[in-house]
Amino acid sequence: QILVLQNYMFFGNASSVLQYIQTMFEEPTLDHLSIDFEIPPVPKYIILDFSLVTGMDTSSVDIVSEMLALCKEERCALLFSGLSKKFKSILSCGGVKPTPNLLLFCYDLDSALGKAEDSLLNENRKTRHGQGGEGTNGALPARGLRCALAQVETCQGLVCTDHLKSLEKYTREVTVRPNQYL
Repeated sequence: QILVLQNYMFFGNASSVLQYIQTMFEEPTLDHLSIDFEIPPVPKYIILDFSLVTGMDTSSVDIVSEMLALCKEERCALLFSGLSKKFKSILSCGGVKPTPNLLLFCYDLDSALGKAEDSLLNENRKTRHGQGGEGTNGALPARGLRCALAQVETCQGLVCTDHLKSLEKYTREVTVRPNQYL
């Protein structure tokens, strides 16, 4: 789920966002079972994009803390994108700080989507090949060339791992930060 926030965040609109997020985890009632469309699955990742937010008050920070507690309880990760240094500082003062597997601050919406997608693909790979992450041709690491090749095989139906894994010795993993070039 992606929520793009805009304008000034205060108690009222932050509460509305929290209520909307709460509905994502509610069980449907019997009255809703006669609907003609599929109910969306419970999210594993919720992205809140702050790039259009112009300011926030302390009560909205308290509501964000409640969102974080709800997502922790529901085993759902929150990804915040587009946060300025000022907003990161405001959230940090309110006790809202990045936490592994729960809250991640991303540079922009694209990087947040990428992180969520990578995590979902990794979970899918683990589910399809067992918790050890083993592929069809032996153990594949959770990262790196072999993992990328296994994902190509899984998603595209191509068999290329055996042929290309010899190139692994010519590769190394690098982390590219925002505004950094290779």
